[in-house]
Amino acid sequence: MSSPPRVPPSLLRGRPLKNVTCPYCAAALDPDTRTKEHVIGRRFVPKGSTENRWNLILWACSVCNNKKSDLEDDIAAITMYFHTTGLASTEDPTARAEAMRRGPKSGSRKTGKPVADSHASLNSTSLLGPVEMTLGFVAPPQIDDTRAYELARM
Repeated sequence: MSSPPRVPPSLLRGRPLKNVTCPYCAAALDPDTRTKEHVIGRRFVPKGSTENRWNLILWACSVCNNKKSDLEDDIAAITMYFHTTGLASTEDPTARAEAMRRGPKSGSRKTGKPVADSHASLNSTSLLGPVEMTLGFVAPPQIDDTRAYELARM
């Protein structure tokens, strides 16, 4: 079985679509106000994994692109960290290493702490006759719903 023809890296590098308005706010774009927007955010995959691979790139205004980048920072770190720290563990050593690298550096907007130091907890107390019982639950870092909605909208 023959391998597929090798595509030169120069053809795999992203070339932005030639859109003239921002896909998020519809502002007119010119060379001074536009930035490359990676539709598949590079923060959602291990560093270097999109090199020499296809990714849809288009132009976006710098304000929207910066806003999307900020939204991706903690959301990507939380989702990668969550999957790597045991609950839905990944076998990919590159993804695991990237998640462990990002966990202490990216801040959770929900807790104000690094993702690696964040968690959600819930305590429930009830009476069972004369006995008061308290149960405590701890979960991995959680994504702020408003931020997740805004990123999905973008």
